Amino acid sequence: MTTISATEWQEHLDAMITDLREAGALTDLCWISAFRAVPRHVFTPRLLEPDQHDTAQTRQAWLSRVYQDDSLITAITYEPGLRTDVPTSSSTRPGLMALMLELLQLRDGMRVLEIGTGTGYNAGLLAHRLGDSHVTSIDIDSALIESARRRLHSLTLAPHLLTGDGIAGAAHRAPFDRIIATCAVPDIPLAWITQLTPGGAMLVNLRGEIAGGTLCLLTKDTTGDHEVIGPFLSVPAHFMWARHDPARALPYDIHPTSERDQTRTTTNPETVADIAHDSTDPDFRFFVQLHIRGIRTLTTTSPPPHTTIHAETTDGSWATAHTTTGHIAQGGTRRLWDTISAAHTLWRDLDQPPPTRFGVVANTTTQFVYLDHDDNWTRWPLPLLGYRG
Repeated sequence: MTTISATEWQEHLDAMITDLREAGALTDLCWISAFRAVPRHVFTPRLLEPDQHDTAQTRQAWLSRVYQDDSLITAITYEPGLRTDVPTSSSTRPGLMALMLELLQLRDGMRVLEIGTGTGYNAGLLAHRLGDSHVTSIDIDSALIESARRRLHSLTLAPHLLTGDGIAGAAHRAPFDRIIATCAVPDIPLAWITQLTPGGAMLVNLRGEIAGGTLCLLTKDTTGDHEVIGPFLSVPAHFMWARHDPARALPYDIHPTSERDQTRTTTNPETVADIAHDSTDPDFRFFVQLHIRGIRTLTTTSPPPHTTIHAETTDGSWATAHTTTGHIAQGGTRRLWDTISAAHTLWRDLDQPPPTRFGVVANTTTQFVYLDHDDNWTRWPLPLLGYRG
């Protein structure tokens, strides 16, 4: 996209900021100033439609889209395990960015590490608020880093950008008062914990594949122990995965399912129907992925009452159940349907808890998700998925 004048984009930016303020996502005057000073279109000159084809647009249509409160796909990578292109970078929805930045409760002089530079837009907002020397941002993709650096420099911003594995943090720039991850992880990387100052905080999208819609805000004890603890928030978020390999879209391997060694059983059709009914509930899906490490899909097909439920895990285990007959088939290394059924019973026994009733404890020896309070023995170990080696 060619250079455009301020008169062309300023009206769009002003309207976006007004919308964010009216929605309650943007309230702090420092962040309002940052959003005014760092125009989003500079970081999104090339957009991709959800079908991953280049978008041919007029100048005004492009600006209108850029300044909507939407996430914009900006890079894709072919994923052999899925045999398709998968988005690997985007410009996060501005309303979510504003909420996350305000949740960090930043103060002058704080040092921040951002995991997942992407377009560089969020790094630009941070640099405007804190100053270049206080912001470090890292991304696995060197091309993204170089593009972000050019765009930031065009706005006279120069936060410290690094190409590397964000899971390892940035030890030579540590310690950090705040860490913000604009990518998802299945557990809390130890490096992030150790590189955080005592009393510091990190904002993380800890998720699995079937329910990724929440952030957790974790704080570190002021005693200096390497432990963070905190709740899942009622803030929807579903970021792309942090990756060890820039050539792969997913951080884990997908093993094919097999019909070998399968078992077939029958249960009460009403039991299958109850699980089918709840299988689309985000709260239940969140709960299921706590029980089944590596669950990759949980889908329902056909309209009730002839519904089929199908689930698969990254290790190739699978299960299929039918509401009309109660017939169940499952195969692989785990009896997947048995675990889903047990999780459903427990979820209902616990009064169908939403994610906001859960929290996370992570330290150098253990990591787990707890229910209601951190000394509750109703807990589930992390990670939710296994990184490829």
